Amino acid sequence: MSTIPDASPKRINYFLIERLSLFLLVLAFILRCMGWVVYYANLSPVFRFHCLKHLIRWGGLRALDLGKMEILEADKVFTDGLNFIPTAVNDFMEQSKVFSLVEDACFGVKEGGKSLKTALYAQATRRYHIVYYFLLLLRSAPIKPRFVLTYIYRDIYVSNYLRHIEAPVLNIAPSFWSIKLWECGARTLKGAPSKICRRFFRQPSINKLEDVARRVPDTYKTLYFPHQSIFYGQLFAKDHFYSERQDSLLHSSNILHVEFRPSSCPNEHLEKQKEMNLETYTLNGLGVKVIFFSMTEFFHFLWQHRKQLLNASAKRSLCMQLLILYIEFRHYVKEVLPIEKNAQLAIVGYDMLLPAGLALALKSLGIQTVATQERLYPVFQAPYCSVILDHYLVASNFVKDRLAAAPNFCVNNVISVGMVRTDLLHRYSSLHRDMTCFKKSSSVIVTVLDFHSEKNADAQRLCPVNNWTANKNFYFDVIQLAKFFNELHITIRGKDDAWLHLEYFQDVKQVIQSLPNVEVSREYGMLNESYRLCANSDLVIAKHTSLADECLAVGKQVLIHDYTHNSRSLLSASFDYFGAPFFCHSFEELRCGVQRYLDTGCVMDPKQYEAIRSRVFEGRADGKVRQRVQQVILDILQGDSAPGSADA
Repeated sequence: MSTIPDASPKRINYFLIERLSLFLLVLAFILRCMGWVVYYANLSPVFRFHCLKHLIRWGGLRALDLGKMEILEADKVFTDGLNFIPTAVNDFMEQSKVFSLVEDACFGVKEGGKSLKTALYAQATRRYHIVYYFLLLLRSAPIKPRFVLTYIYRDIYVSNYLRHIEAPVLNIAPSFWSIKLWECGARTLKGAPSKICRRFFRQPSINKLEDVARRVPDTYKTLYFPHQSIFYGQLFAKDHFYSERQDSLLHSSNILHVEFRPSSCPNEHLEKQKEMNLETYTLNGLGVKVIFFSMTEFFHFLWQHRKQLLNASAKRSLCMQLLILYIEFRHYVKEVLPIEKNAQLAIVGYDMLLPAGLALALKSLGIQTVATQERLYPVFQAPYCSVILDHYLVASNFVKDRLAAAPNFCVNNVISVGMVRTDLLHRYSSLHRDMTCFKKSSSVIVTVLDFHSEKNADAQRLCPVNNWTANKNFYFDVIQLAKFFNELHITIRGKDDAWLHLEYFQDVKQVIQSLPNVEVSREYGMLNESYRLCANSDLVIAKHTSLADECLAVGKQVLIHDYTHNSRSLLSASFDYFGAPFFCHSFEELRCGVQRYLDTGCVMDPKQYEAIRSRVFEGRADGKVRQRVQQVILDILQGDSAPGSADA
């Protein structure tokens, strides 16, 4: 008797955990014994003990690893989910009659709710990639889900994503914002005893640098928030705001440098700034008083307007976000007050990393903010960052027009000046090339710009484009090029060379050491080395970085490596320079691009290349961007109603 095969495909139950804790570990083990498949994204700090990590592996729990699954281009589910966020925020603003009062009464800012909406949008989009990656996991899983139990911290946005799972879903996690508030309070209360002891039993400070940093200056018109010192690692200094004239308001001695937190700036960087005679003021960490009084004030406001604000779950979620933002805001107001007496302008060293609470605090204190554009791509990738500024100095009018439609940018005045570090490429291009650093003077000099690798194996799992597997595949593509084209001399240059010390990359390191025409740049004791290498190169092959954009802006020949072993077009899907062929989506395209350069001296048709550069950068990469930046800032300090108009 023949058996009839089961028409329904085999299915299994899944348990998906955003952050694995000891409590969830017990539940996960129970479900594993019942035949469930368990995945987790992050680990709580308690799992720093190796014995617990061994327990996880022994129990058969699986880590979400983007290097081992298919990563798609930004598809409709992801796009719809992110579009839902600003829609929900807008609905909240329009339906709540008193919402316009929140920005004015609580935050002391009157901009029609625009800056507050951007701040909420920034908070809402920081964690939803995890949910999307779980969706991709279930789509690519060989055994489809019968039932999905999730522990992903709840809010209206997560619920919107989870509905795309093609199986019944039950999410048992608490509200993300309630957990966030609890952690904020617990972290602060944990440090309360030591603060009380320091208050009543004065002890000498161990960190002398911190004592220096806490001195309140007499008077400064300009504040500079460089974000972890003026040095960007060991790569370059964020010193393009400084004037060399000592009588200028922008001379470094006339600017107060402010760090967000006492521990945010590396000690060696503070030492360097001290040697440069830069006055540094460090803001304190969040205190118990600020949390208590902020919550009291905010809940009093909510009680007064409870009918309008608390009549829907979506509004309750957003109100919780507002509370977290308000606590951050009140903290920064308290910390900036001692130095705001004469301050007129705050320079932001890294546009996307300015905390929303600090941006709102500076606005409420009447201090204008200004920053240069660090990267080109965030303008086209709305979910990845948010910017709240008074004045934003961007690459071109093309970018300026694009900003007008970006929901994650709240900028009152956008001024086109160019990308400021293109000046470095001009400076090094004007110097004579020192051929002694190359092995073969007749070689075609190629600089390869890679992505950095996380030092921790657990941290690299959730990196979609720079996980260890993707980075290793990139290095082997470079090795293949070196073997195929003997005339190339390739120098690999990245943010650091830490990957050479990781066991995972030792096979790559050995192959590179055996090749005569490939080397890794390990000079990190001298600033701007990456710019020197690119300026003196015939061809640049890059994973997409800000330096790749800057090379394109000055007219360097560039090929952009936009694929990995499990994805392609993740960056060019957002903006591909109008279909420019310098984006490579396979090794064959990369090899053909190099061959084109060797045959013609160009990676694409020169007229098409110049047309693209002219449209995107408008000829502003002329070596004079720094001058324009400083002139705009001086115009702002002098009260000019149209700063930078002469250079626009």
